[in-house]
Amino acid sequence: MRPTASPQQAEQRQARRFAVMLPVKLDQGNGWTRNVSASGVLFKVFYEPAPPLLPGSQIRLALVLEHLDAAMDVECVGEVVRVERAAGHVRVAVHIHSYRFDARETAEARERAPIPADAPSEQDPRADAKGA
Repeated sequence: MRPTASPQQAEQRQARRFAVMLPVKLDQGNGWTRNVSASGVLFKVFYEPAPPLLPGSQIRLALVLEHLDAAMDVECVGEVVRVERAAGHVRVAVHIHSYRFDARETAEARERAPIPADAPSEQDPRADAKGA
């Protein structure tokens, strides 16, 4: 006879997870994601001592999506569902209740010279057809 899982041990994930490493910003410091889904995130925080994160507590965090020209923080509010403490780091699983996107320009984009307002732009290709 095969043992069956209790309701507490049964799989509780509601969405497909993606193994992706993204920077995480917290009030208590920074970390890196291990995996992300539409409804949650698992991340590692490297600290000594570990931040006071407890299952059932509310948490605010930002996932950082970076590109050469712009970066976007996905600001999340959720509930800590699991905390695993180990030497030098803490793994935290969070169920995300809400999120919003906050786009910003990167330092590389700010360092580039702006395009002057009177610079010639590409001509509308339809203008050539009308003038011919």
